[in-house]
Amino acid sequence: MAVSSEFQEIAEYLLTCARVSGFGQRKPGEGEQFELAAESMPSNLSEHQANYSLEWYYRHYLIHDLECGESGENLLRTFLLNAPKSRPDTGNGETLAEGPDTGNGETLAGNPDAKAKEAADKAEKVAAAIRDNQFTWFPGNLMNDAQIRAVANAMTYPMSFVQGPPGTGKTMMIVRLIAQAVAAGETVAVVSSNSAAVANVKEKLEEIAAEYKGPPVDGGKATAGDAGRKDNRLRTASESFAFLGSAKVREGFANSTAADRWQGTGLFANPITAKEEVPFDYPAFDDSAELGARSGWERHVTFRQFTSIFPVVMSTVHSLKKCFIDGARPENKFDLVIMDEASQTNLLVGLVAMSCAKRMVLVGDEFQLPPIIGDALPLLGKWPQTKAVHEKLRGSDLDVTRENESFLTACKRVFRKQPGYAGAETFLNEHYRCHKGIIQFCATEIYEAHGAGKILIPRTNHEGMGTQKISKPISVVHYPGDYREPVRVNPDKEKPTTKNAADTDQKVKWTSRNRRQVEILRHEFGEHIRGAVADGKSVCLLTPFRGQVKELETLLKELLDDVDAEVTANEVQPNEETTIAPLGSVTAKPQKDRKKADEKKASGETTTVYKSQGREFDVVYLLPVEDGIWEWPWSQGMRLVNVAVSRAKEQLHVIVSTKMMSEKAQTALTGCIIPTRARPSEDDAQRQQQLYVRKLVDYVLEPPTTDNAGANKALPEFGVRQTSLTSIFDDVVWFQDPSKKAKKNRTRDVVEESAPAVCVQAALFTILENRPDLGLMVEVPLEDDVKVNGKSLRWFLMEEGVAVEVLEYACQEGTKFDIAVVHKATGAPVLIVEVDGKHHRTEDEVKANDGYKDSLVEKLGGVVLHGNAREGQPALPDNGFALLRLPTDGTTKWETRKLAREATLAGHDPSMVFTFEDLIEHFAPHGDARKPSVTLTMPYAVPNERHRIEPGTTDLKSYMGFKAEWEKLDPGAFRRVLGGRTSPSSDIQEALVERGYLEKPDDGDGRYNVPTVKGHHLGIRGVSKTDRNGKPFHNIEYTAGARKFLRDNLETFLKSAEANVEANAEENAAANAEENGEKKTEVKGAK
Repeated sequence: MAVSSEFQEIAEYLLTCARVSGFGQRKPGEGEQFELAAESMPSNLSEHQANYSLEWYYRHYLIHDLECGESGENLLRTFLLNAPKSRPDTGNGETLAEGPDTGNGETLAGNPDAKAKEAADKAEKVAAAIRDNQFTWFPGNLMNDAQIRAVANAMTYPMSFVQGPPGTGKTMMIVRLIAQAVAAGETVAVVSSNSAAVANVKEKLEEIAAEYKGPPVDGGKATAGDAGRKDNRLRTASESFAFLGSAKVREGFANSTAADRWQGTGLFANPITAKEEVPFDYPAFDDSAELGARSGWERHVTFRQFTSIFPVVMSTVHSLKKCFIDGARPENKFDLVIMDEASQTNLLVGLVAMSCAKRMVLVGDEFQLPPIIGDALPLLGKWPQTKAVHEKLRGSDLDVTRENESFLTACKRVFRKQPGYAGAETFLNEHYRCHKGIIQFCATEIYEAHGAGKILIPRTNHEGMGTQKISKPISVVHYPGDYREPVRVNPDKEKPTTKNAADTDQKVKWTSRNRRQVEILRHEFGEHIRGAVADGKSVCLLTPFRGQVKELETLLKELLDDVDAEVTANEVQPNEETTIAPLGSVTAKPQKDRKKADEKKASGETTTVYKSQGREFDVVYLLPVEDGIWEWPWSQGMRLVNVAVSRAKEQLHVIVSTKMMSEKAQTALTGCIIPTRARPSEDDAQRQQQLYVRKLVDYVLEPPTTDNAGANKALPEFGVRQTSLTSIFDDVVWFQDPSKKAKKNRTRDVVEESAPAVCVQAALFTILENRPDLGLMVEVPLEDDVKVNGKSLRWFLMEEGVAVEVLEYACQEGTKFDIAVVHKATGAPVLIVEVDGKHHRTEDEVKANDGYKDSLVEKLGGVVLHGNAREGQPALPDNGFALLRLPTDGTTKWETRKLAREATLAGHDPSMVFTFEDLIEHFAPHGDARKPSVTLTMPYAVPNERHRIEPGTTDLKSYMGFKAEWEKLDPGAFRRVLGGRTSPSSDIQEALVERGYLEKPDDGDGRYNVPTVKGHHLGIRGVSKTDRNGKPFHNIEYTAGARKFLRDNLETFLKSAEANVEANAEENAAANAEENGEKKTEVKGAK
C-alpha cells in the first residue's frame, strides 16, 4: 500500500530527528571538530552517527513498514496517521504526564462503542480462563485481579497499556504474559530502551528454568509443586527464550546451553565481533543501491528459522531488528511485542519497536522517570531546513522535543481515540515491595493525588523486616547552610581556566555535588551502612547528579573496604556529555560470589541508564544535592522522588537542606523560616510538579497513625532531626543577599564580602572579645601591607630566590590574605584564614595561585593547613603562624570550641579537628613576648553590628511576646513609646518597612511578614504557623538581639515615620491645591 505525501513528509522529519538524536562528535577527517549549532542543520549530519544510531531504521525501513498491511492492521500506520492531530487538551498546560486523563474527564475506560464491547468480552473470557487455571499454568505466586486483566488485555487488544507503579509486580505479570502467548503459539519480543529492564525479565525466566530442571514430562503423576506438569506454561516459556542484542550478547547466547537446540545448524557459526558489527547484505531484499547498508548483523540466522525454535526474543529496541539477517523485513513481525519501562522510552525509539509488532503492550508508569530529550533535538525548531515542519507538528504527539513526554503517553492519547480501545488500560493497584509506612507516601501524595483517584494498596508482608514494628521507617537528617557546588564532568579530559567555556578548545560539561551531604552520610550513617551490609542487607545511595555519584562511590568503597560486599556505581548514560544522572546510584550488596566480584572489579564495570528504577534495596539513602528552592530544583520533582522512595524496602534515609523544607516544617524544627533567594508561589509549585522532598518531610513529621507509634521514639534513627555535624558555614544563609540586583552589583561597601567570609569574621570577632591583645584584619593586600624584618615583601622574596611565579603572584595587584588575626601591638600574624569558595576547586588558574600563596606562607615561616582536620596535616611549629584554608564545600566542621562542645554532647569526638581557638592559643599564648618575623602593618578591623549577630538563635518572640517582655523590663519606656497608640503592631511594622528591615507587602493584605536581608541580619525572622482553626498564616518574630535593638531605637523610628507621614501629607495637599488652582484657571480661561 503506497504512502501519501503527508507520510513522506513525516518520514523525512523523523529521519532528521533520528540523525540529530544519534549525533556523535566523531571526526570523519583527521583533526576535524564537529558540533551542532543553531544557525543551520549540517549537510553531513548522517556521517556523525553514534553507535546504535536509529538512522539505520528511519533511512531504510520506515516507508516499507508503512506500506505493509491495511491501516487497521498496522499499528505504526495508525499511530503516524493520527499523532499529528493528537494534542494534550487540559486547558491549563497539564499533559498526560500528570495523570491518565484526556483533559475532558474521559479515560480509556470511558469511550464505549460496539467494537470496544466485543474486545472487552473477549478479554474477559481470557481472564476467566486464567483465573480458573493459573495454579496449573503459572504455579507459584498467583496473579491478582489487575495483573490477570493486564495479561488478558495484552492477548486481546492490538495495543494495550499497563500502568505499573513501583513494586506492583510488573515483571511477574510480564513473565506470565510471555507464557500465555507462547502457549497460544505466538512469537514474543520483550524490549526496552535499556538493557536493565529486559535483564530483569531474563533473570526471572532463568530462575524458573533452574527450578524446573530436567526434561519435560509427557504424562503421568504430577510431581511436587507441579514441576512435572506439561501444561505448566511458565516452564515452557523458560525453555523458549533467547537473550540477544549486541555482538557480545549474541556471542554469549551462542555459547550458552540453550544454543545447543540448534543441533549444529550453524547458529552464530562465525560470531561477529564488535569491530565488524555492520549490517550485512540480504540479496533477496536489498536492491543494488542499498547493498551494504540495510540488512541485519547475523548472516546465518533468519527470523522465521530462529523464532521457530526460540519464540521469545529479548533485546534492546536498538538491536531487535538487527539480530537476524532479515529482521527488518516488514512481514517479519512478532505476534506480541512487550515494551517494559515504556515511560522511559522516547518517541523515536518506541516507533522502531512498534514497527516490529502485530500486537503491542506498553508497560510503564508516567509517574516515574521520563526519557531524556537532550540539547540537540530542540534545534529542529531553529534550523531553516526543519523549522516549518517542526512548527506544524509542535505540541502534537509527534513533537519529539516535549519535555516529560514519553512514547507511552503519546500512544495513550492516540489510541484512546480509536474505535475499540476503551478498556485497554490496566492499573496495577497492589504494592508488594516496600514497608507500608514508606510506600504510603507515594500512594497518597502521588497516585491518589494525581492519578484521577487511583488507589495504590500496600500489600507488603513485613515479616522478616527489621523495621516491621515501626510505623514510618524513614529518617530525615537536615542541615542548615548552602553547600552545593559545580564540578566538571571529566576533569581529567577538560582543561578550562574558567567556568565559561567560550575561551576553551573543548566545551566544558558541568555537574553538581554536595560534599556536606556526603560528610553527614559518613559521620552519621557510616557504621549503619557497614552493619547493614554485614548483616546481608542491600544498600543503595541515590542522587540526581553525576558529580555526587563519584563522591558516593569513593565513600562507599572506603566504608566497606573490609566488608565482603560488591560496590557498583550506576550512572545515567555511557557518554561523557551527561551532567546529570536521574537517580544515578551507588549500591552495595553482600558478595556471594567473590570470584565474580573480582572479575567485575577488574573490568571496572559501570552500568547505565536509570538502573535504580525497577530495582529494590533493603536500605536506601537519598541525597538530593541541591540546597534551596529558588532554582526550581528538579531533585524535588515528583517522578524522581517517587522512584527514590519506592526503591526502599525496609528503611529510607534522606539528607536534605533545611531550606528544602516547607516553611511550616522550618518553623517547627528551627523556630523560624530560613531565607531563600526567591520564594515560589503555590501556583508555580503545582504547575512545576515540584517540591516533593518537602512533601516527604511533612509526611514524616505527621504523627504516626498505627498502634505502635511509640516505636519511632525508641529508635532515634527514624523521624526528623538536625545533623550534629555543624560548621560556621551553616550560617551562610543569613548573610547571603537574595536580591538579583545586589548580586550583580557587589561592592565592598555594600553587602559583600562573601557570605562565607562574613561567617568566619563573625566567629573570630566573638573569640577575640576575650583577647584584647589581638585584632582582626580583613582583605590584607600583600604587596602594600606585608613587611618582613622591616623590608618590603618583594625585596625579601628576591633575596630568598623564590620561583618567579611565586614572586609575580605575591607582588601583583589584588593579591591579598582574606582574614588575619594579628597582635595589635606588633602586627605579627597569628592565624590567617583563607575562605576557599567554589572557584578554588573548579578553576585551574585559581588553584595554581593558591599553590603560590601556600609557598609564600611557608617561605615566611608559616605552616599551611588544608581544612581543619588534624589527620594528614603537617606538625605545628612552636613559632610562626598558620594559614588555614577553609573550603566552603561542607568538608570542614566544628571550627569553634562552642561547636566542638556541642559535638561532644552529641557523641562525636571533636579532638579530630583544629578549632580557631586551638590555633590562636598555640601561636599566641597569653603573655607571649616572642619577636615577630613578619609584620602586617594595616590597622585591624573594628567589629560592626553585622558581624555580631547570632544567626542560629531560636530565642524568638512574636510581637505580643516582645511587648510583654518590654513592659516587664522597662515599664516606663514601654508606656512612653507605645502607650496610647491604637495600632502599635502596625506602627512598628510600617516603621521597620521604612527603615528597610521588612519588605512592603504586595499581596494587598497589609501584613509585613517577610524580612529583608537587612532585617535578617538584625534578627527578624519569618515564621509559618496555624491559627486555632488550623488555618496557616505567616508572621514575623524577633530574636533577643533584635528585641534589644528595637527597645533602644524604636522611639526614634516611630517619630521619624510619623514625621515622614506628615511631610508627605503636606506635600500631597500642596500638590492637590496647585492642581486645583490650575484647573480653575483653565476653566476661567475657557469661559
